[in-house]
Amino acid sequence: MGKKQLWFAIGFLLITNIATLVFFIAKQHSSVPAAMAEKQETVATIGGTSISREDWLHELDQRYGKSVLRDLIDEKVVKQMADKYGVKAPEKEIEQEVKMYKSVLNPMDHENVLNEEQLKREIQTNLLLEELVTKDVSVSEDDMKRYYERNKDLYDLPDAYRISMIVSPTKEEAEKTEQELKDGSHFDVLAMERSIDAESAPQGGDIGYISEQSEEYPAQFLETAKTLKENEWSKPIPYNKKGYAILLLKEKVPGTTYEYHDVKDQIRRQIALEHIENPMNPENFWKEAKVKWFYGAPDEHTN
Repeated sequence: MGKKQLWFAIGFLLITNIATLVFFIAKQHSSVPAAMAEKQETVATIGGTSISREDWLHELDQRYGKSVLRDLIDEKVVKQMADKYGVKAPEKEIEQEVKMYKSVLNPMDHENVLNEEQLKREIQTNLLLEELVTKDVSVSEDDMKRYYERNKDLYDLPDAYRISMIVSPTKEEAEKTEQELKDGSHFDVLAMERSIDAESAPQGGDIGYISEQSEEYPAQFLETAKTLKENEWSKPIPYNKKGYAILLLKEKVPGTTYEYHDVKDQIRRQIALEHIENPMNPENFWKEAKVKWFYGAPDEHTN
């Protein structure tokens, strides 16, 4: 898969993930008994003012309701059309895409990291969509081989490490945090409470995946990660002028070099997509899938 298409996939996954989260919250509300709804359950108070669950969910619906429903429809449309045309997304390809996603994910985009189940499900949907829109496009073997030779670096993935960190202003404070970890404190909780790194602290210290291709963090971060086992944290290490960092290795993704036969189908889709004029959009199949929704006729679904 080329860089352009891979980043499209990441954007698609992120949008779908956010929408799914909002839908889950709304679904929880729909199951609340009527008696509780009548009591106007409070979800926040600001001095003498309160915000009810009903007001909160109404605002969620106003801001995200249409896009959430669209994403849910898109996923089901893709699966229905895939069944209709006999299109598949092999598990082997899904696993390859997972590795590629983790290898190219910018550590600064740590908020975009999905859990394994979400990632696989959404990559499957994206692969099915790619197959659907390119199923009638013919690509020669010679073109695919040339593409592979020109882009071999895309298929040579280094080891990647998913890291969390707690940053302290001094070595003494870092050592105090290390002792609390040894005493049983949770790493993510301490990161949120103690870390002075404003970007990662709200995420429990999660900075995403780093590899030899990463430039956002010191080389010592990668060297330290290589010495850790999964779910093991390091001793405090210097972190530029910010202080000292304790690193936690959450996951190691072994590097892989894919040969031509491993990624042949991905390359075919990539080349085919570059020859398609219309954007790769599930909504192109709405009419064929006979979609009807709350916001109007199928030809009115765009904003």
